[in-house]
Amino acid sequence: MDNEFNPIGLSAILGQLKTMISGLKPGMYNQALEVLNGATIGKHIRHIHDFYKAVVQGAADGIIDYNRRDRDEAIENSPELAIQQFELWLSMLETLDTDNEVLVCASIGYGATPAMIKSSLEREMMYAYDHAIHHLALIKIGFDSAHDQRLPADFGVAPSTLHHHKNLTNG
Repeated sequence: MDNEFNPIGLSAILGQLKTMISGLKPGMYNQALEVLNGATIGKHIRHIHDFYKAVVQGAADGIIDYNRRDRDEAIENSPELAIQQFELWLSMLETLDTDNEVLVCASIGYGATPAMIKSSLEREMMYAYDHAIHHLALIKIGFDSAHDQRLPADFGVAPSTLHHHKNLTNG
């Protein structure tokens, strides 16, 4: 297997989070931002965290349930704790066999009976990565709305989009 989406995907997310957190003004991590409909940067980071935690827990018990989340406010309020947790998930994911099959508990619609969908740990790690990129893009909007400095142009941008932009400028 090509390890690009294995823990390296989480490693890339972690690198972007560290870049963003290092540039935060004091109090910005958990400040409600109008442009994020009152959410905070910390809440988006906690949401990313919850999805990676679901993958790690699912690797252990064979069932990944993205709806079974702690929504731990400590992660929302402490960038240091968030980074520690992402580093823990990264170290745990590095030890796993990504070819392992898992079941994903999928809820389609409020009140609907969840379905169990076959997947692989590798596929769900890729999903967590893609999901994280989406939230990093939202975090960038929040960060930029409250700062005079800007995050790197590639922050929260999917690799396929970066390749597309590169091809447009080189083509």
